[in-house]
Amino acid sequence: MLLERAAQTPWQRKQAICWWEITAFALILAFSAGALFWEAILLDRPLLPVDILYRDPVFRAHAPEDFEGPSNILLFDQAYVFYPWRAYAQRMFCSGRLPLWNPYTYCGIPFVAEDQEAVFYPLNLLAYLWPLNYSFLLTSSLKILIAGLGAYIFARMLGTRPIAAALSGLAFAFSGFVIVWLGHPHSNVAVWMPALFAGAEWLYQRRDLPRTVVLGFLVAMPLLGGHAETTLYVFLAMGLYYLFRVSSPRPGGRLAIALAVFGGAVLLGFALAALHLFPFSEWLSQSAELAQRTGEGGLVLLYRGFWRDVLSAITLVFPNFYGSPVLGTEYRSLLPTLNYVEQNAYVGILPLLLAVVSVARKWEDRRVQFFAVLGFGSLAMALRLPLFSALNGLPLLNLAHSGRLRLVYTFCVAMLAGLASEDLLRAVRTDRAWQQLRILLLTIVIGGPLLFLVTRVALEVFRPWFLTDKYGQSLYGNWLMHFDLRNVATNPSLTWPIFIALGCFLVIHFYQKGRLGERLAFCFLVLLTALDLLLMGVGFHPTIDEQYVFPATEALTFLQNKTPGFRVAATHDDFMPNSNMLYGLPDVRGIDYPLRRYYELFTRLGGQDFLTYGLLVHEVRPVALGMLGVKYILSSYPMEEDLAEYLQPVFADGQVTVYENRAYLPRGYMVHRADVLPDSAALARVADDDFDPSAVVVVSEPIAEGPLQGDPTGIASSARLMLDEPCAVEFEIEAAAPGLLVLSDNYYPGWQAYLDGGRVHIYRANYAFRAVYVPEGQHKVTFRFESYSFRLGVLVSLLALLTALLALMVWARQRGMEKSQ
Repeated sequence: MLLERAAQTPWQRKQAICWWEITAFALILAFSAGALFWEAILLDRPLLPVDILYRDPVFRAHAPEDFEGPSNILLFDQAYVFYPWRAYAQRMFCSGRLPLWNPYTYCGIPFVAEDQEAVFYPLNLLAYLWPLNYSFLLTSSLKILIAGLGAYIFARMLGTRPIAAALSGLAFAFSGFVIVWLGHPHSNVAVWMPALFAGAEWLYQRRDLPRTVVLGFLVAMPLLGGHAETTLYVFLAMGLYYLFRVSSPRPGGRLAIALAVFGGAVLLGFALAALHLFPFSEWLSQSAELAQRTGEGGLVLLYRGFWRDVLSAITLVFPNFYGSPVLGTEYRSLLPTLNYVEQNAYVGILPLLLAVVSVARKWEDRRVQFFAVLGFGSLAMALRLPLFSALNGLPLLNLAHSGRLRLVYTFCVAMLAGLASEDLLRAVRTDRAWQQLRILLLTIVIGGPLLFLVTRVALEVFRPWFLTDKYGQSLYGNWLMHFDLRNVATNPSLTWPIFIALGCFLVIHFYQKGRLGERLAFCFLVLLTALDLLLMGVGFHPTIDEQYVFPATEALTFLQNKTPGFRVAATHDDFMPNSNMLYGLPDVRGIDYPLRRYYELFTRLGGQDFLTYGLLVHEVRPVALGMLGVKYILSSYPMEEDLAEYLQPVFADGQVTVYENRAYLPRGYMVHRADVLPDSAALARVADDDFDPSAVVVVSEPIAEGPLQGDPTGIASSARLMLDEPCAVEFEIEAAAPGLLVLSDNYYPGWQAYLDGGRVHIYRANYAFRAVYVPEGQHKVTFRFESYSFRLGVLVSLLALLTALLALMVWARQRGMEKSQ
């Protein structure tokens, strides 16, 4: 027996959740996941969408022979962000070091501190033990297992029978939200939502130490998962549920006790996740993310573009209505502000209609009321409906992407479907609820083709007004082809919900006629639901032969053979950022939010904001890039003639040319003149075309050791790089006169500098970088990353873990003594 529920309220029936049924449903989930990932399992191919990199000129010549385009262009981040990050973390752990700092992106940036890396997320820690290319299949499968089992257990705790709980578990585990975000950190958090609700319910039923600790550990999982935005939504929903459960009148102050115990569990979870939260909080205060996440701009009662979000509601029934990135044609959504991933909230036809039946038939049930209100409210906020859009402007919510509240809607529908199924299990064949469900299914069967027909006619009629540009060219030609009536009639990727609805209708019809037994009918309905969701998910996560996962190329091999100590850059998307991490080539660009000062400086030096969370080189400024340590530039474009004095071609392979930057400055170099300027003036000075970083350095505070004015006769000083590790950099200095050692690495809390073994002050140099004062003579300067926020976080997490374990031991001993008496 795993859990036993006492009949504390009228809507809880006393029953047990046994290990055998948990095991049986886990096997069902495993089999379904195997069907979803059959290609990766049977053909032994990594579950990676990295064929997208063959659009990049640096990789183009090495593309598979049958390559015509990315299998799923919307999984861009999985290829260029999450894969390189996991590779780097695994490499660091295997070398016996913690990946505290990433020297390969943005002239150095904290690694553990950034949220989405989720270095200490338990599933990621497990993945580091597996071969890199196959670890993504492992984590994806485990996420489905966690999501499904959590939803199953919570549905059982609500009083449903195993078959009804299985419907809820499948609906959530293979829902559109979970599946499309499966390779993103969003799903690291989302899959724990049912388990958190189950933990909150378990604690409500009996407030004791073990249940408090269990909920605390469950709270820590999303916090370690790497997506604060999704965590916010999950915690808000869980908190509302617990408040709902304790809202009934209680004598003697028991409400206060219940809230205090719940708060203690949440506090324990935050303490357990402190090793991630403390560095993340420090990074967030230094990053460009908060500056860019300005939210909705206050309380907005009517969002002007809400109609686009409302139109996306069609995908709740027909997820491929506006196309799909895996249909074989170039993907382009009709809705400019959304794409397939962002708008997908599909939970299956039958679970959706069962939720409607549950609300219509059992509104007096407080469980139904809660999940209906929470689900509708979340969907309304996600669609930014009038009035509901004002809630998105509340504090914290205004910093998040409201569309991802579809997760909460998805979970609520899955739970309502289980409650409705339980009601149907107890009803006779002639019950009105069965008839209502049949009518809804028939509406989908008949109304679906009519919807497609009306849409096609509307496209032809209104195309001249809103589907063409000013030159009369079609903006959505692929979508029009996608909606050809013959395609609608024959393409199951668009119309399968209609056939699933027809199948469910027939099962219910034969059941009501007495030709199918109750158990067999429900088994068919669950199988149809599984098939429904698998049809949506199969093929969305592509596989690839392992030989095509970031292969070695001539241009990259040329750069790898050069003496280390330089950085690279590429124009536009010729060599996408973060790819360089897999080849050991430090880059000045990146994908993910940079530090705020670096973002401001880089964009002033010719950089381009990419997707609001990345930086590309748009304008090549050799001197500016040289200041950042860029010695080599890859480009598929011919360079302008006026850059010839700086850029020397040194390699070409027919796709890209590698240019050597003659204005390159080493990563660490000596400067004997310092100008003290405030931040605004410093940024303008450093970004000026006439600024010579080799002759002068701009600092934010006076040099305490004395002013540096330089020497008009010229000073020959040298800085030789002796140690280059992610968290340690060392130079041997030959200083002909006092000066500053300028290091073109980002200034960030936690870095310490040592001159001949003694700690010295680090000055903020050239607006975003570091410098230390070096007196005349021979010296050794060492920079070490000693993150106090991470150390403090580890200390707090260990203390919380030890305290929880010790408390459990004391509790168990006391319980044992009580039973022995």
